[in-house]
Amino acid sequence: MRAAGQQADARRGGRCSRHLAAEIAALPNVQVVVALGKIGWDGYLAFLRSRQPADAPRLPRPLFGHGAVAPAVAGQPILMGSYHPSRQNTNTGRLTPPMLSAIFAAARAKLT
Repeated sequence: MRAAGQQADARRGGRCSRHLAAEIAALPNVQVVVALGKIGWDGYLAFLRSRQPADAPRLPRPLFGHGAVAPAVAGQPILMGSYHPSRQNTNTGRLTPPMLSAIFAAARAKLT
């Protein structure tokens, strides 16, 4: 839950999507994407949807959570979720250094 005045700006995601597309294009061999926070998770899923043909069947939206792994989509990197390493999450213990390390260890284990 965010304190008043800390609500994420939905327009920010739209403004960043072209940068995300450029990063993904520059990294053609990516096997795992770790989304830091729900905004990152939703932004990456929106990016994937924007690359699908208009008549492609819509898959259910995977639920975000720390340690969540989205169902694999053929030809796409595995998507893993982590709480965002914000000051609020780290100061309250919602995300600890061992938790974040475990996410990246799990991501590393998925590499082929």
